[in-house]
Amino acid sequence: MMSCAVYGCTNSTATTDPTIQYYYFPKHPVIAQQWIAACWRADPIDLNNAQICSIHFDTNSYTSEYKLLDYLGHYTRMLKYDAVPTLYLPNPHTPVIMKPPIEQPVTLSSDGIDQHEIKEIMVYEVQNVSTNQTNFDSSNAVKEYIEIEPHQSLLNVDIKFNTQSVEQLSPESSENSRQEEVNDEKYKHITNSQQLQNLKNDNIALRKQIVQLEETVKKMHTQVAEKNQAVKAKDEDLKRLMQQYDRLHRATMSLIEQRNILSKVFSESQIKILTGKKKIYWSNDDMAMGYTIRHLSNKRCYMYLSKNLNIPLPALSSIKRWSTLKKNEFNKPEKKEETKFEDEDSD
Repeated sequence: MMSCAVYGCTNSTATTDPTIQYYYFPKHPVIAQQWIAACWRADPIDLNNAQICSIHFDTNSYTSEYKLLDYLGHYTRMLKYDAVPTLYLPNPHTPVIMKPPIEQPVTLSSDGIDQHEIKEIMVYEVQNVSTNQTNFDSSNAVKEYIEIEPHQSLLNVDIKFNTQSVEQLSPESSENSRQEEVNDEKYKHITNSQQLQNLKNDNIALRKQIVQLEETVKKMHTQVAEKNQAVKAKDEDLKRLMQQYDRLHRATMSLIEQRNILSKVFSESQIKILTGKKKIYWSNDDMAMGYTIRHLSNKRCYMYLSKNLNIPLPALSSIKRWSTLKKNEFNKPEKKEETKFEDEDSD
């Protein structure tokens, strides 16, 4: 169960709205020190496991990142790496305005500046609570003061923090924490607001570049889909052209090629009839085939094959004469000559 580390906050995953998010302490020592101060706790804080809920961060602490999931883009709210909790804290930090006494005599500093001309001095207090202490001791709190002249911008002041009290990650931390510790090495050089602002600008530029690259990738996916459709259409055209070529090739085949194809099914005499010849001579094999078909079926079937299906077959009268001749040859074995029969009718 996750619970908020801010003193007095009762939010946890078991008792509050599930839409509330919880964020681990940052690994950057400066920002982690500010989170510790915002929690205002007397007991030590385990930086590896402690978390702060999202209600303590204002809207400026978040950024929207564009992510692409299954080719669909959506925006996700992410906590900025330099965000500091500022809402609903037990002891919010407010600047203390200190004014010099009116009756103080005019004194000049070593650089010749009139001290009475300094109207106001803003003092910001940053408490560094040691996470290694078992009991909270206010006398051990480290206080640092930053003096700012009236017309000097906060962005031009180098802010230094005592980072010695930030607890290092333990070897037993999770894999995610170890990875964040490794990534944190490149941020240790940030010691002032100007460097932090430069890093923000770099991140903004990178986010813009990421958005542009994602748009480019989306366009390229669209182009690839269009190319695939074009290739598919070309394949259909090629298939249609191949079919047309086959039809034309069959129509323009030579007579020899046609005979070679027909000879696999028909005899030489049948091929002659198919080519348009009217007068042909049937061989004994042709007559035997016709005789077999005639006696395995009936006359109507034989005529249907010959007249309706246009299968070249000997005439029935020729088959009768051939069968009579074969019977005579069987009775007179001394006369064995191959006889060719010419169709005399078209019955």
